[in-house]
Amino acid sequence: MMMIGDLVKYECPEEGEGIYRLGYITDVMAEDSGWDMYEVICTDPFDRGWYSDLALELVSSCKGEK
Repeated sequence: MMMIGDLVKYECPEEGEGIYRLGYITDVMAEDSGWDMYEVICTDPFDRGWYSDLALELVSSCKGEK
């Protein structure tokens, strides 16, 4: 499970296939369906959105684990 503060990678389809951005998880919302949604903020270039854990790849845990 990912948590607030983790660095993640996610695909940015509006910029083309295979283009990824790095961002930090800033919020977590538990869904009734059992799938959590994660708010991710990227600063270069700025991007902010909600993603399922299936769309995110953990790069670095705030606990220092991967």
